[in-house]
Amino acid sequence: MLRTNRDRLPVISLIAEVAPPTLDRNVYVPDREGRAFLGVGMGGIVYNVRVGDPACGWAAADHIEPAVSVSITGDDPRRALDFLACVGDEAVVVAGMAKGGRGVVTGKHARVIIDFPDAVLEQLAVGDRILIKTWGTGLALLDHPDVRLKCCSPRFLDAMGITEGPDGRLRVPVAATIPAEMMGSGMELPADYVDCDLMSGDWATYAAHGLDRLRLGDLVAIQDQDHSGWRGYRKGAVTIGIVIHGDSPRPGHGPGIGTVMTSPSGRIEPVMDDRANLATMLGLREWRTTAGREVRR
Repeated sequence: MLRTNRDRLPVISLIAEVAPPTLDRNVYVPDREGRAFLGVGMGGIVYNVRVGDPACGWAAADHIEPAVSVSITGDDPRRALDFLACVGDEAVVVAGMAKGGRGVVTGKHARVIIDFPDAVLEQLAVGDRILIKTWGTGLALLDHPDVRLKCCSPRFLDAMGITEGPDGRLRVPVAATIPAEMMGSGMELPADYVDCDLMSGDWATYAAHGLDRLRLGDLVAIQDQDHSGWRGYRKGAVTIGIVIHGDSPRPGHGPGIGTVMTSPSGRIEPVMDDRANLATMLGLREWRTTAGREVRR
């Protein structure tokens, strides 16, 4: 097991509510070809899309957030929720018909995204209150100071299956590798807060890298990007992220990648593994193989 400072991390409660679906003020927004479209998928409860499902190919979907999206009113409480929640954090429903139901934080977008079992999803309602026990802000690898963790709980770190290679680099299972130039919207934001989008406008290049088979919850490696603070290009750097939301027809957008680990000096070695997904690593769903599957838009 990797040595960390987990025994000195505070475990803090965050409170949130199941957020309603939202639409832009103008309702119809332009796609990459300048055509207006009406998109769905941000906010609310998405009953038939969870981690392990395709990131692309959903009809009329725009940044679809799998399972449950939560938020809270008030600038300061929402800022705490958005920055402090970590992948792998435990979430508990504390009000409503689904009271007592347990889930897991899987990412952060415009809201915090939580996976719940199907039976809990059916009982949830918009406005139900969710308690998140967050444990991970400040998590550090004691023997690997040039590898920094972001929005990563100790539970998820343990589940990733990381090993040390003979050269001292950390070998991390990933489902795909992404070139730096394919990253777009969100690159200007700090890595502790929300995600950055993998641009899917050039579908031929996208498919050439095997990204047409991406699943929500996949671990991916981004080459030549340093997410130590803000996000930016750095030759030789390696960043590990999670596919936290689905594709979008908007220019400069696509599946969202939430940062969990980064090394400016490239002390991370990505290892290809088709099962590198939150669904298997955290035991959230029965695995569905996607080998050979082509996702069409």
